[in-house]
Amino acid sequence: MMLSAAQDILARKQHSTQFSHNVTDLCIPEITYRVCSPTSAGVVLLCNIVPALMVKLMCPFVMHWVPYGIRHLIICTLQVTSLLMTAFAKSVPAALLGVCVASLAGGLGESTFLGLAGHYSKHTIATWSSGTGMAGLIGAFSYAGMTDARLLALTSTGAMLVMLVMPAIFAFT
Repeated sequence: MMLSAAQDILARKQHSTQFSHNVTDLCIPEITYRVCSPTSAGVVLLCNIVPALMVKLMCPFVMHWVPYGIRHLIICTLQVTSLLMTAFAKSVPAALLGVCVASLAGGLGESTFLGLAGHYSKHTIATWSSGTGMAGLIGAFSYAGMTDARLLALTSTGAMLVMLVMPAIFAFT
């Protein structure tokens, strides 16, 4: 979901971007220039990948000291924290920090639950990988649907607050 929200995250400081409050179906009649952000969307991608990679590199050495229940609590807390930080961020660096926290939660979750999959049937890994791919699609499409002017027309803040339902479901399943 954070990658789908990249343009909105980078537009935090600019309250009146060209597309953020446009609720009509009008298009730019002639595109003679490129609409750019001072910060590349690649920064959001890096913030979404690098912390998870670091967690996945470190987890095999330390995660056996922390019980699964505690790890699950940490993951859920990080998920909620990341959504709240990104939703209420007033600046781009604060929003990017929220993306980094989401990445930490994802990396820790992947390491934890993939390791736990060894205790279940052989189909668990296939189911896990399919579920991960589907979660990416559902997250991207749900954010797009919630923020589209012709569908729910929520702000990016509103969409991220609605997505707080997911960590709650994750906590109880």
